[in-house]
Amino acid sequence: MDHSKFDTSIKKIIKEEEFETPLAVKDRVYHTLSNLPKKKKSFTLPIKYLLSGAVCIVLTVGAIYFLTSDKTLLSTENAAEKKDKDENIVIHDYLYSGESEHWIATHEFFGKGVFSKKENGRIGYESESEEFFYIEYKGEFAEIKGKPLSYSFQTTAGGSGRSLDEMDKKSFSNHSGPNSGAMMQENETVEVIVEWDGKKETFLLHPDNTRNWNITPTFPAPSDGGHQSMLRGLKGKAVYMDSEDIKAGKAYKIRWFFWGEDLKENPGESLTITATQKDTAKRIEMVRANNWEIPLPQNEDLKDVLKAQASQHVKMTFPSSGVWRLDAHIGNKYYASIVLEVK
Repeated sequence: MDHSKFDTSIKKIIKEEEFETPLAVKDRVYHTLSNLPKKKKSFTLPIKYLLSGAVCIVLTVGAIYFLTSDKTLLSTENAAEKKDKDENIVIHDYLYSGESEHWIATHEFFGKGVFSKKENGRIGYESESEEFFYIEYKGEFAEIKGKPLSYSFQTTAGGSGRSLDEMDKKSFSNHSGPNSGAMMQENETVEVIVEWDGKKETFLLHPDNTRNWNITPTFPAPSDGGHQSMLRGLKGKAVYMDSEDIKAGKAYKIRWFFWGEDLKENPGESLTITATQKDTAKRIEMVRANNWEIPLPQNEDLKDVLKAQASQHVKMTFPSSGVWRLDAHIGNKYYASIVLEVK
């Protein structure tokens, strides 16, 4: 049986792209057919016949795989695009601060509300929030040591508080979340009531606009042994060494510097840095460092040149590009925020 016409027809289909299949499969099959034995010996005919049949099967399977894979990828992309169009994210990201004669306090609120269009045409809503309250005595710890304490705070989204029989430190905090429910608004106030040692003070926390989404500028550091370094942040509060553009997915070891007299008294307090992405409201704990470094006095370096009270080398990796804000806390106290763009 002569299969030459059959082989020629297959080659023509492949070459003229009459059959939808990946180019790599076409080339491989065409090459195989072109190198089959030309002599029509009886023992080669069955082999050639089987190869011709196998070619048809490979072409069919390859085409089906290619088309279904392409459609699957396309449908996945379309679904993701449709989901983005059907969702509207509203971010509630606020910082409030205030003080009385004896106490100072801050309240941080971060919430995300997602409005989504359901298959039945109705609008669905899901929310998640987290809040952190911090209060600190402004005087010396010896003045309140062992005294009873009761404090509370109230917001439009709720409230909380704490009571102690004896104070064993000068600062206290409350953390709540993730929660679902009411959201705070930027222009509201937080009422704080503190009672201790027979005294009572009531005061309000107001919106603190020092934390925002403006890119934090860089500035040159004083010369450090002939080396010139660039810093990003708030001098006198918190900065980090900005030596290169930050790229998503890459791990960086970065040195931070902090100012504050209390750091000399509490060098063992932990450093926590939370990273928040502006557009997606993605929020991650970027750094948690216990027993952070206080370099020895005899090792003079950039920390000493800057006259910072503390420094720390940390590792940071951003999962995606965009504008990110880094919120630094020492102990449970909010310290500063730095905004940067990740490439």
